Amino acid sequence: MRTLLSLWRDRSRLDDEVRALALMYIEALSARIIALQAMRETVMQLADTCDGGASREREPEHLTGWREIAAGHRKL
Repeated sequence: MRTLLSLWRDRSRLDDEVRALALMYIEALSARIIALQAMRETVMQLADTCDGGASREREPEHLTGWREIAAGHRKL
């Protein structure tokens, strides 16, 4: 993002450079939004399966792998 801002401030730069970089950031942000929406849906499913009192012996199948992603040990 700093690169994008510095290019935008640089009057000697080409507009095409700024536009290309901005489009790359938009693509990356869109992918991140999709991943976050999937995580949100998974957490909502988890909340829906919790009855509020009992503990679970094992992790539900649809949550497999999300623990590592949430901890930063694995990427989406």
